[in-house]
Amino acid sequence: MREMLIIVLINLVFYFRTLSLGYVSDDLPALNAKYKNRWDRVLKCLIARPTGNKQIDHGLNIVAHTLVCLLIYLALGGNHISFMAAVLYSVNPANNQGSIWISGRGYVWCTALTLAGLLWPYISPLSAVAASINPAGYFSPLAYIGSERWYLAGVVILPWIFKHRKLKIEIADRRKREAVAFDKKLSLAKLIIAIKIYGFYFIFCLFSFRLTWYHSFMQSGAGGGNLIERKKALKLDWPFWVGISLIGYLIYSAIFDWTTASWGLFWYSMCIAPYLNLVRMSQEISERYVYMANIGVMYALAHYIPQEAFMVLLGAYMTRLYFYYTKAYKDDYWTVETAVSEDPQGWYGWHTRAHKRWGQQSYREALNMWVMAKMISPNEFKILFNIAVVLKILKKDKESKEYMRLAMNNVVKGQEQRAKELYTEFITATNTGRLPLLK
Repeated sequence: MREMLIIVLINLVFYFRTLSLGYVSDDLPALNAKYKNRWDRVLKCLIARPTGNKQIDHGLNIVAHTLVCLLIYLALGGNHISFMAAVLYSVNPANNQGSIWISGRGYVWCTALTLAGLLWPYISPLSAVAASINPAGYFSPLAYIGSERWYLAGVVILPWIFKHRKLKIEIADRRKREAVAFDKKLSLAKLIIAIKIYGFYFIFCLFSFRLTWYHSFMQSGAGGGNLIERKKALKLDWPFWVGISLIGYLIYSAIFDWTTASWGLFWYSMCIAPYLNLVRMSQEISERYVYMANIGVMYALAHYIPQEAFMVLLGAYMTRLYFYYTKAYKDDYWTVETAVSEDPQGWYGWHTRAHKRWGQQSYREALNMWVMAKMISPNEFKILFNIAVVLKILKKDKESKEYMRLAMNNVVKGQEQRAKELYTEFITATNTGRLPLLK
């Protein structure tokens, strides 16, 4: 009971200030969402939509995240190791898109339900189906493999039976919007990318070295974008060797010495597997994807970390979260500004920054931001196209035509038809208000 009280107090102390924060990213359009009836609104706002009351919305995140931390302690043994894992997890900055972001709360409930199924086996069938409120829930029961209750992994089939139509539609929709030619076939290149992402997320969970909504790692590379970024994505650098080492360790453990720490790394592996871009359906890299997977990393770490190092790491997590990053959720402006300051080499951060200036009709400032993005990723179709649009608005027709030529020479394979449609819109627009602009 004392350990549970400490976990609750830590979460209250370090997340209380989030009650004064605002809405960011997907929260904003969701404020205008339509609902079938009152109960539909209550359910969806409980899961991951804003109510319009910031204190209630962030309060729900505190409750959900605290529940996850308590379940980590109880479901993973109710002992000193699981307590250390729960405390480290509670303030780990890598979890911010679940612990703070309102629209990320679906990942939190999905995680809580997965842990509840492990703690109370008799509800695991129900919790497995309920966890599919988030796409991660279709695979999360596989993390039970390697535990003492490995047999519970069989409930993974239930979300596929009861929700297969929903999953099929969602995958088809995401593939239609996100996937390009590179995404539609397996290859050695995609395997290298997957191993690198696997290693990157592991180190990110441990050290939270860069917190941003727009990571430069794998930008336009994992999704088969421009050739320059894909070449970077295929380089066999440190994330690749970290990933290979983790795979090697798990194989060794499975054959010779399986421990609860090994299971922690297996949990991480199963929960992060859907986001390795072997079959890409969404953003190449996103911090929300590690929310459930990070439990395994913290649990494995808790087995080996000395008490002194535990206190140092806990202090580092608390400082990074409380004093340096929580401000990113003040409003959407600060989300973008913090993203760019944390990772100035992420071209999409500058791209988003440009859209903010565009929305204020500060076209020259928007142009400057897109030029900054171009300096980082010179062959990005979106950037070149938008620069051409802004130059046309500024009546720089010669320069505009040149950038449109560059844009059409850098169309991502598989998106030729859409690019042709956009080019036609650009050429035939009778006034600047009808010019297309790419998000």
